[in-house]
Amino acid sequence: MNSIFDDADTNDDGLVDISESYILILRLYIKVNQKAPIKPPSRETADMLFNTADTDVSGMINKQEFLQLSLDLFASAGIRVLCHSLRIIFSPLPYTHRTAVNPTQRPLPGGPRL
Repeated sequence: MNSIFDDADTNDDGLVDISESYILILRLYIKVNQKAPIKPPSRETADMLFNTADTDVSGMINKQEFLQLSLDLFASAGIRVLCHSLRIIFSPLPYTHRTAVNPTQRPLPGGPRL
């Protein structure tokens, strides 16, 4: 998480703006998509998340604010990853028909063979 933030903080002032934060969010979702195919938030949603995380209303977020934004994102993404994993685990297996009796054998008089 820190390395993603540090990569976006190109001037090393410990802050990123709203455009850079969207790139950070997309990078986070690349990591999440290694676990499950999850669509990243729209630009509008990302901007809303940025504005919520920007607690001092400076138009920039620091690393701590970004970590909180990330936790909010991962909370909802984590639920979606879990649902995706459960869907894979509990998906129906391909149906294969197996008969207990060889279909070329004739049944005995009086009922089926056991």
